[in-house]
Amino acid sequence: MLVGREAQVKAVTALLERTATQAGGAVVVRGEAGIGKTALLTHVAALATARGMRVVGVAGVQAEVHIPYAGLHRLLRSLRPGRPPGPDEIESPYRAAMDLLELLSDRQQPVLVAVEDAHWLDRGTWDALTFAARRIGSDPVAMVLTTRDGEDVDRLLGQAGLPELRLDPLPPADAEAVLAAVAPDLSPPLRERVLEQSAGNPLGLVELGGVAVTSGERRCCRRGCR
Repeated sequence: MLVGREAQVKAVTALLERTATQAGGAVVVRGEAGIGKTALLTHVAALATARGMRVVGVAGVQAEVHIPYAGLHRLLRSLRPGRPPGPDEIESPYRAAMDLLELLSDRQQPVLVAVEDAHWLDRGTWDALTFAARRIGSDPVAMVLTTRDGEDVDRLLGQAGLPELRLDPLPPADAEAVLAAVAPDLSPPLRERVLEQSAGNPLGLVELGGVAVTSGERRCCRRGCR
């Protein structure tokens, strides 16, 4: 179980259960960098696999953000045998979205589409995926997208009109539990310093906790500790 994310895990688990028994849907997981979006998406994928769902995915790539349909092309390659249409062969994001839904819903098993770093998707892919997400309807398809916060993201999400699941910084008790797991032997002063500087960010807790352990060991060695 992800520490401090019980409500979010419950929400995405409910989405997977609905997809397998009734109708699919989509959700956008958002939050600041290092807040745990990738960890939650990985957990969702594992849950889907355990439930017998097929998992397909694509990640936004910063270097491809200005290449039309680059992300969609990579996703289609994992879904369609042979040669999928190239980015220059895609007529429109709306036609591409309908083709994608046809591919996904034609399966004998429910499908999870896991989209990581959606803020780095090219605009054509973003439009196609969000258009498809709004039209999943009764198809056995779940789509989970992760994205960082930002003004551009706010604007795009406002246009997309998809449900959102926010990841906020961990509350103090959960932050302490994460730090205790990665750096259990920190001295109280170092522990308090890491908790303060990480401000509930899980990645910050892990990275700063590791630095604190290393710096503490070095300081101890310099002082001749045993």
